[in-house]
Amino acid sequence: MRAGGGMSGLSRLVAARRPEEVVLAAPARDVAVTAAMPALTAVVVAAVADHGILARIQRVDDGWLRLMVSGRSAPVTAIAKFFNLHGLVYVTLPVRIAIAGFLALRRRWWHMAAFVAVTEQIVQVNEAICEARPAPPAAAGDGDDGAPPAGGEKDDMHPSGPVAG
Repeated sequence: MRAGGGMSGLSRLVAARRPEEVVLAAPARDVAVTAAMPALTAVVVAAVADHGILARIQRVDDGWLRLMVSGRSAPVTAIAKFFNLHGLVYVTLPVRIAIAGFLALRRRWWHMAAFVAVTEQIVQVNEAICEARPAPPAAAGDGDDGAPPAGGEKDDMHPSGPVAG
């Protein structure tokens, strides 16, 4: 700004903008939350690594799956597939980058850092939970692909007993 001159339009907008909210307004709470996130991640990963706890979690997960499958309806399934598509990394990553970029352009550095850290923690916890789940059992076949056995293979579950061959 020149001495005796007026402010440019951009300078007026910047000067009129309200100041950024204080992100770390309560330091004790902020330290507790910051320490709790990695601790929660470690607890989830450790719990899933223990086979005894994993078996209990798996029973609850199997019960939840049975409950969800028993109440399926076409419209709700379509909505779930829509959300599944929009929850893929191909959609969420560009959205997260756009939000972080917007916060960076607005120079909301603490907000951007918190957003990136929290979304990354959420992704890590979800990956730990999902990777610990066993794969669904094969549908009917002996192979890993879930296909029924081919005609020339032995089938121990034949209705008339084991097939000799």
